[in-house]
Amino acid sequence: MIIVSDAKQEPSTSSQLQVSAAITAAGAAANAQNPVMQIRETADAVSSHSASGPPQPPPAYSPYPHHYSRSPLTGTPATPAYRRSPFCRFIKAFATAFVLYLLIVVAARSTHQHQYSGPTVGVPNPEDGTVLHRVDAANWAHYESNPTWPTLPRPQLNYPYGAQTTFTLPVDADSLYLIARGAYQHGRVRLRQSDNIESGSVRVDVRAAYYDQRALARVTLCRFNRPDNEHGVGIYTPRMGWTYNYKDQVQFFVTFTFPVALVPGTPLRIKRFDADTSQFSYSAGDLWETMLFDDVVLRTSNSHINITSIALKHGSFTSSNGYIAGHYNASGSLKLATSNGKIKATVCLLNEHDQATELDMQTSNSIIQSELTLSTLSNTGGAFEVSARTSNSPISLRYADAPLDSFLASSAITSNSDACVKMHRTFEGSFELTTSNSSSSLKVRRGDEDPAGRGRQRVVAQHRTGNVTSGTVSWGPGVRGPRGSTSVRSSNGRVSLEV
Repeated sequence: MIIVSDAKQEPSTSSQLQVSAAITAAGAAANAQNPVMQIRETADAVSSHSASGPPQPPPAYSPYPHHYSRSPLTGTPATPAYRRSPFCRFIKAFATAFVLYLLIVVAARSTHQHQYSGPTVGVPNPEDGTVLHRVDAANWAHYESNPTWPTLPRPQLNYPYGAQTTFTLPVDADSLYLIARGAYQHGRVRLRQSDNIESGSVRVDVRAAYYDQRALARVTLCRFNRPDNEHGVGIYTPRMGWTYNYKDQVQFFVTFTFPVALVPGTPLRIKRFDADTSQFSYSAGDLWETMLFDDVVLRTSNSHINITSIALKHGSFTSSNGYIAGHYNASGSLKLATSNGKIKATVCLLNEHDQATELDMQTSNSIIQSELTLSTLSNTGGAFEVSARTSNSPISLRYADAPLDSFLASSAITSNSDACVKMHRTFEGSFELTTSNSSSSLKVRRGDEDPAGRGRQRVVAQHRTGNVTSGTVSWGPGVRGPRGSTSVRSSNGRVSLEV
């Protein structure tokens, strides 16, 4: 018997499995093209097949194919992001940092300018004195073009403008003084003597060299007096403010010209000369035989002091970053002090009283080289104290002459360099040489004769303890106590003493 099935009958279970297998195969093929489309097409196939009849159970589970397509995904390809080269990134970062730096600098200068509340011209302080005469840009005595006297700040760069004026101070003043204050000035000061000056006055010539009229307009000159018969001159420019341009600087040349003494053969006496400046160098002519200063005080910075010769009772010469040189005669006290500059001086110390005549020389990072002459009016006795100190540089002291039976306390100290002292044959007293990490040397001159002419022999006793050599020196045996002392010290440098 033959049974013919109706085409409209519901599919059998085996038919459903065949359909599911076909759908699974189709999905696997589609997955080879696009995994996303595989899922969508499989779902559509199941949905369309189920719509032709009543709900059927889900197809048998088919494992997901374990392979990856090497073909690119369908759809619009993604554009890779552009990356700059390391050099380009560095240039960009550097440019940004440079712009920020410029902005900071401009802001700092702008803030500094707005914060500066000082005057735009130089003004004196009340303690400088009572102003007797004032000079500003409009009332200098003379004006000139292309002055030849200034020291050029830069090669091939001349000052196009110059001005000059003169003040007169009384020679018998209890104090003559000079003040120079402000950020926009520098120059030099000279002391000289001339018989063309009226006997009762001191002439002060002030010259100025400048690049721009506005620079001179900021300058104020004053002629002062103070109580107690003090007379002086002041030079003023503004304090540090709106600009650092070198063309705003004004260079000055100040000359003090003193008269000669009324009585021929006697020195002109000046009671006190006091100068307080910055960026000004000092020089003096050969004055030691024709002038006598009771007191001299020179203070400067970043400049030198060079004195041909001068005679004084008390003197203080102070600088920084500049050398001190010259010939000095002092009967009371003398101080030569600087830093980062050498001291090269010949000094004559005269002792006329019971109190010792003193010499103090100090510097740093530079040498001290001095020849000293000690004297009294009677050529005997006297008391003297000499001190020399530096660092990282050598010291050389030589006593060319000293009175018989005089007292001398001498000290020379340095570090990281050598120290050498040569005593005069009249020296009697104790000595000490101290060093570390180097050697010490004591030299005794055998050919010296007795300075008193009594035929005595030189007696030297010494002993060494570690790095210290000490002892005494005298003329002939005796029980007299030491008449003086000399000390030579260094660290990491040689020390030597000659007696």
